[in-house]
Amino acid sequence: MIKKIICVIICYFAVTVNVLGSDQKEILVENKAYINKYAKIFEVSPRLLASIIYSEHKLNLMPGESTLDYIFAKSGYNSSLGVAQIKISTAEWIELQINNKQSQFYLGVSISNLIKVSSSRSEVINKLSDPQTNILYATCYVAMILKLWGDELSFSELREIKVGITATLYTLGIVDSVGKTRKPHSSAGMNNFGKTSQEFYSSFLLREEFAN
Repeated sequence: MIKKIICVIICYFAVTVNVLGSDQKEILVENKAYINKYAKIFEVSPRLLASIIYSEHKLNLMPGESTLDYIFAKSGYNSSLGVAQIKISTAEWIELQINNKQSQFYLGVSISNLIKVSSSRSEVINKLSDPQTNILYATCYVAMILKLWGDELSFSELREIKVGITATLYTLGIVDSVGKTRKPHSSAGMNNFGKTSQEFYSSFLLREEFAN
């Protein structure tokens, strides 16, 4: 309740001084270089990555909420931060998995060299507050999801909604609240976040900026 009240206050002042955040399209264009850069490094579709970021800003962010999330993060909350709205706990999990050669999500030495385990929670928050690093972590997370689910999404009836399923796993978490990995299965479905991502991916919006 307190968060909602503060968010309303921030929105009011944002409108008053004309500092409201960019819309979904502008956010993607502003970060196009980072999205395409890391999509290439991780061998992930840049349009898939753009679809996820688009959905985060369309569905999960109110104007001014990014500032509020940062304040709450500094106060100890597990906030979602930055361009790709990554939770602090997810970023910490990514760092541990990507630097553990025994992990099923390990992506190799070249990737672990890009993402090091942070020395403190504050360091994680600062990393996620930087657009380039935030997109690096998001792309890594998508690549980890695809490493586990790739075959199911490429060679089953799910291939037509691959983007939507990947986005659904991104927002739900590849590991659930009790620490159980969400394993591939042919009956997987999309939530609203996944459907929105799939719709963007299939649309003509920003087609020239982000290829499949």
